[in-house]
Amino acid sequence: MDEANLRTLEAVPDAGDFRLHPLLSLKELQEDTTTVDELLTDARAVLDAHEGSIDAIVGYRDFPVSTLVPLLSKEYKTTSTSLESVVKCEHKYWSRLEQRKVIDEHPRFGIVDLDSDDPRPPEGMSFPMWLKPALAYSSELAFGVGDMDEFRTAVAEIRGGIARVGKPFEAILDLLELPPEMAGVGGQVCLAEEAMTGIQVAVEGYAHQGEVTVYGVLDSINYPDSSSFLRHQYPSTLPAPVIQQLHDVSERTMRQIGMDDATFSIEFFYDPKTGDISLLEINPRHSQSHAEMFHFVDGVPNHHRMFRLALGGDPALPAGVLNLTHRESDEHPEPLEPGRRYRARITLNGVAQAFPPGHRIRLSLSTSYWPLVWPAPEPTLLTVHEDGAALTLPVRPTEEPDGMPQAPFGEPEGCRPPPVTRLTESEQAWNVSRSLVDYHSALDIMKDRGRQRYEDNGIEVGLRACERYTSVADDFASLSGRSSWTMTFSRPGGWDVRVENRKS
Repeated sequence: MDEANLRTLEAVPDAGDFRLHPLLSLKELQEDTTTVDELLTDARAVLDAHEGSIDAIVGYRDFPVSTLVPLLSKEYKTTSTSLESVVKCEHKYWSRLEQRKVIDEHPRFGIVDLDSDDPRPPEGMSFPMWLKPALAYSSELAFGVGDMDEFRTAVAEIRGGIARVGKPFEAILDLLELPPEMAGVGGQVCLAEEAMTGIQVAVEGYAHQGEVTVYGVLDSINYPDSSSFLRHQYPSTLPAPVIQQLHDVSERTMRQIGMDDATFSIEFFYDPKTGDISLLEINPRHSQSHAEMFHFVDGVPNHHRMFRLALGGDPALPAGVLNLTHRESDEHPEPLEPGRRYRARITLNGVAQAFPPGHRIRLSLSTSYWPLVWPAPEPTLLTVHEDGAALTLPVRPTEEPDGMPQAPFGEPEGCRPPPVTRLTESEQAWNVSRSLVDYHSALDIMKDRGRQRYEDNGIEVGLRACERYTSVADDFASLSGRSSWTMTFSRPGGWDVRVENRKS
């Protein structure tokens, strides 16, 4: 845990119910001479000295943190994905072998023999390509090469530095029962991959009870003529079919990896010229650098999914909103009197959810949900009294009154959609900006559904919406929002209607 992330960690729902304790410092984690066993010993000393209960062990960094979490979680009986699933993501060669079993959206790859006096690219591969160790972070020892001279120079660099991270990684591999295709590969291996081009995209998601969920796709904008990130943009502006393909490939890949009860982040390339996507790498954790962006757009940092999963919960349970001045009536709102108790009933959104035996249900309460819900005019402290409070959930019976089992749900029924011809493609953009001088934040949303023609009557319909929400730090009086919606209708013969709606 570090100061840079503490603010977003404390912004997750139920943050007041958590007590966050640092386990290992950045200095300890970045010491080159520290072994995984030594880090485990230091972590155990902190955990064993803790006087309270240990409800979750979490981390959002690469190796060695990514592997320490499942090892410690297993020892201290907290929820985490398996060590094997993490290593299948971290070990770039093993990860490619698993990807190849279920998807085609990956580059050609192979192993480079570092012990050879005359190392060569793997058979069938051509320049340009990338050379990288099986385990690396922050692009350390990763080289883009365009010919044999650059290839040999990169191999020499990798050969001289691969042991720094590769040797500790081999200690982790020794803890696993490796499949035959990984026999003798080890942690100090060099991988060659054919170069990928296009727009870089990040997919974030999680696995829970065997189900894989993608909750966000982001565009990674690079500096001109550079592979370094300039900024991230969320949600992605890629076409809807491409977003759906990214979802599908990510879900199939993570099911093959076997991850469960954990978050992940997958990086892709999308080539707009060919329409192809290609998987770059899998990270067995969500991205801490995206936390504030998810907070601005979705209302909560992506850290909250890590917390929910580590505590045995489901990050996707329903929500409900109630303005407490409307607790008795929407027609006749009544102000709250400070110091007085009130009874309120909050209706949650409808959802069907199966809870396995032994799991607990957590109810989260918050006084704000900006910008999805307009906040109170000033900071408010609410006290929730547990006596008399209840969470009422409908329960679907497992049997009919006569004792017979419930009939399974049939396929959903619906009318056949009318024939439609798309005239222009849909487009959307969510951009977040924040000044680090005066903490002025802005969320700009654009949703353009494009134009389409209903063939039954020839009517063409278009819809475009633009919204902007701004705030300054924690100044409640600074909040503002405005939106403009434009809808068009037309058909042959000169009939043309335009409806505009603006609010602020």
